[in-house]
Order: sequence, then C-alpha cells, then structure tokens
Amino acid sequence: MGDKKTPQTKNVIAGSGGSLHEALNEQESLNEIVPALIAAASAGGRALLAAPFDRATLKPDGSPVTPADLASDAAIQGVLRAYCPDIRCISEENLGSFSNDDSQKPFFLIDPLDGTKEYINGKPDFAVCIGYIVNQRPVAGIILAPILRKAWLAAETATTFELDANLDRRPKTERRLSLLETKTAAGEHNPLRIISSRSHTDPKTLALIARNAGASHQTLGSAVKFTALAEGEADLYPRGTGSMEWDTAAGEALILAAGGAMLTANGKPLIYGRWQKGFLNDPFIAASNRRLVLESIAQWDAC
Repeated sequence: MGDKKTPQTKNVIAGSGGSLHEALNEQESLNEIVPALIAAASAGGRALLAAPFDRATLKPDGSPVTPADLASDAAIQGVLRAYCPDIRCISEENLGSFSNDDSQKPFFLIDPLDGTKEYINGKPDFAVCIGYIVNQRPVAGIILAPILRKAWLAAETATTFELDANLDRRPKTERRLSLLETKTAAGEHNPLRIISSRSHTDPKTLALIARNAGASHQTLGSAVKFTALAEGEADLYPRGTGSMEWDTAAGEALILAAGGAMLTANGKPLIYGRWQKGFLNDPFIAASNRRLVLESIAQWDAC
C-alpha cells in the first residue's frame, strides 16, 4: 500500500453553508481516503473495547487520559500509515512537531477517544473521530461509536451505517443523511431542539438556550452531538468554550456533508491546523441550516 498518493484538491476553503464536494476538484475523488477512514476508525474502536479499564491520569492541560486512549491512537495511526503513508497524522495524544508549513498540507486530525469522561463514567456516547483536513478545512471524516455499534461518514455526502460485533460495516445498512430533505417547511423543528456539551456547557450557551422560549435542551457527550444534528434529531449546537480541533473536525465534515452549517461566533469558518493556538477552537455554533446559525450568533452577541 506504500504507493498510494495524497489526493490533490483545489486551493479553496469550503464555505460552512455548502457541501464538501465544493472543496474538491470535480475530476478528483476521496476514493483513497474513505477506506482508510473506515478501517482506521474500526481499528480504533476495537482497541477501545479491548483495552483494560484502568484509572485515568491527568495530562499537563488537566484533561484525563486512559490506556484506552493510547491503545486506540496506536491502532488508528497504524492503519492510516499503511493506507496513506504520505499524509501526516495529528492526534490529541501525539501532536509531535507541527509548523505553519505542515498546516498547509493535507493531514488527518484524530481524537482516538472523544468523550473520555463518558467512557470513564460508563456512558455509551463516546466515539472515535478522524477528520481529513485540506487547506485547513475538513473535507472528510468519520465518527464511530463502538458501544452504539454505529458510524457516520462524511465525504462528498453524509451517510450512517450500522456495525457488527467486530465493528465492521454491516451490509445493506447504509443510509444517506440530508438535512435538506428532513427540514420542516419552516426550515427547522418548532420548538427548537438545542443540544450542548454534557461537560462543557458555558454561561453564554445557557443564556442562548434561555432566549429561545419553549426550546428543548439535551446534553450529550463527544461528537455524538454532531451526529444528532446530521440525523435531524436536533437543530442547534452552540459551543462557547473547551473544544479542540480534533473534537470538531470529523463532526464539522459531517454537518457540512449533510447540508447543515457551522460558523465561529464571528461568523467565519473554523480554521484547522492552528498549532500556534495549541489547536484550540474559537467558540462556534453548528445548526441544521446557515440562517439558523446566523440568527443564533446574533442572539449570542446579545447575551
């Protein structure tokens, strides 16, 4: 597999309201990337389930890490190196050296165990997340939830499929996700369905929820929040603090591929590979459509 080459893409940044194929040359494809994403995520999920459950330790930034995080990271990177040896891997657990030149090249952005706190507390909503970044924007990604036996894939379209006991894709279970097809006549569900982080809900997000009278509010862990949006089960996901690039790369790819939108609090797309900022994200809002994102940003500003 060592002769595989990095797919070339247009030197553009995908708009947050558009689909992912807008960032790709029509003559080119993600045919080399998608099998790598699926195989790597499945390997990471198997490593999570096989790892001995042990006490978490704290990293220098105060976040928890377990043996499962490290086992999943090793499994994912082993698969990605086999499929795509020329593409750089950046992981929450293994940043290595990174520079501005590196950020201009395609790279994988990996969270081997997204939702470590959920994993530690025995909750099912933890996941493996892998995003593929080109021109500092996510053009593909996968979210795989081992306990839920389900995966969500973003490439030129968004799909979801069920997994067997070995976390391989079950035949004939793939389903396309399109928010354009599931929206109500008004553009979103009424009353509004808002989701937020179980561990990182911030005052501005709570204020935004309060401003939407009658809205339902649910907290979830990990990138499962993005899958709820892509599946049409929620309308709005605001995040004021505490997210890193590896937390959002695959999720944003999924939202865009499904026809949704995601912007920072300044109304701009998130930029990936910002090593100078420690890969920390700006506050953002993801939603089922761009209008709802912009309206929510305006409300956020008033909070």
